Amino acid sequence: MKILGIIGIILLCILAVPLILILSLLLLCSAKTRIKVKIAPQEKELWVKHLFFEKRLYPLPPREKKKKQESPEKEESSSKEKGGVLATAKERVKALTLPDYIDFIEMLHKGFIRRVMFEKLHLRISIGTPSADLTAQRYGQLTAAVFPLLGRLDAAGKIKDGRVNISPDFLKEETEVLADVDVSLRIIHLFSWAIKVVLKIMNKKIS
Repeated sequence: MKILGIIGIILLCILAVPLILILSLLLLCSAKTRIKVKIAPQEKELWVKHLFFEKRLYPLPPREKKKKQESPEKEESSSKEKGGVLATAKERVKALTLPDYIDFIEMLHKGFIRRVMFEKLHLRISIGTPSADLTAQRYGQLTAAVFPLLGRLDAAGKIKDGRVNISPDFLKEETEVLADVDVSLRIIHLFSWAIKVVLKIMNKKIS
């Protein structure tokens, strides 16, 4: 009987491990993630908070120097590899155009309304391009993508503090964005949207 009891305890422990992992995963996925974004001429910040953890993703804090010094050849090769990957990623992000960002916005339309809550949504976009015709075209495309989504969010009570202004500037050749956003959503929905965005960026052709 004692042997059977010991076997039962072992089986219970074996079953408890995946159960705890599943419950932990469900807790992480069901809990809402809070994202704070600030974009200004002299300030760009991205903060993420999930449960009790809060992390600034951009700009990253300066890394501390490693205690163990690698050989010059290894350091050079590793820096080239890292530099190549980071440079390619940065080039792809820099190659994104306003239509690409409009596509990102349109990805949010399906099933997004009930999953998000904007504590603050302050956004001012001044659209500028090298030509007046292109500025007017980009302005029409952006407003057609943004304002229907904002209307649905507002009607669903998903925006507590919102101020959005999009305007064309025919005297500027570059688009200027000012943003102060505080949004919360579940991490699983954030991942699904982020994967789509990353795939689109990776497929972006660099001219």
